[in-house]
Amino acid sequence: MQTIEAAPNRAVSGPTDAPAEILVCAYNAAFSELGLRFRWDAGALGSMGDARCEQTRMAEFIRRHHPHLLKAYDAEFLSGLICERKNAYLRQRGLQEGVAGQGLDGQQSH
Repeated sequence: MQTIEAAPNRAVSGPTDAPAEILVCAYNAAFSELGLRFRWDAGALGSMGDARCEQTRMAEFIRRHHPHLLKAYDAEFLSGLICERKNAYLRQRGLQEGVAGQGLDGQQSH
């Protein structure tokens, strides 16, 4: 299992200033549910590229760190699934307001 490490643990800026741990848990739950064998730490959220769109950043992460997945899946398709599962995880815990729509850097996703 691969963990992407970057900056120290910090809050993700955005409308709710949700702790990075909430989003890390949501993304890791999505990865696990989809059978993906990688996990993030809080610093990975801030190191995922320059694109504003959450799905675009996730697709870039897949292309950069897991190109073997591209043999079976389209990066945009897989990134969409990950974002959907992340948002479902947050909704199930009553955290959809402000947090579910946040991207990798706290920006609103589409």
